[in-house]
Amino acid sequence: MEHLTLADTRGKRKKEYDTRALKRLSIQSLRQSAPKGRKVIYVWDKAGIDFLQWYKWKQAGGIYFISREKENMNLLVIAELDFDKKDPINAGVSRYELVGCLAGVSLHRVTFKCPLSGRRYVFITNLTNLPPGLIAYLYKTRWDIEKIFDQVKNKLAEKKAWATSFTAKNMQA
Repeated sequence: MEHLTLADTRGKRKKEYDTRALKRLSIQSLRQSAPKGRKVIYVWDKAGIDFLQWYKWKQAGGIYFISREKENMNLLVIAELDFDKKDPINAGVSRYELVGCLAGVSLHRVTFKCPLSGRRYVFITNLTNLPPGLIAYLYKTRWDIEKIFDQVKNKLAEKKAWATSFTAKNMQA
């Protein structure tokens, strides 16, 4: 596991959306030296959802995504999927579905209720062979890491990155 450098080092944009930045990268960069045959999983926030691009990356490079479903998504339920309700990893999973989108791509959707907070979360993924509870767990882990970065940034009162060179930006990240 390592961070992915997405900063536009060409200086053409002050801010760049996640999906545009990801699309700029080659399959080899996205795979981050993972050997052929090993799946590469990105656990991304809602801003990086592009179902057709996810499909292309999956087909071309074995790159998979997990994200939260956006509130305004209108996904069509194709089938209810079976999962082992007795497996502890699936605790909190209430629904596991095969869904489709207008782009013609099918995905798995996991509806999860957090046993601690009682909050309901809906995850989508192009991974098809993981238990649904593990999908929820991977996203929770991503969220925990993001919150740590947020706390560090707030405690240090840093509002922007001061690095200018590519190497310095990587070190700061």
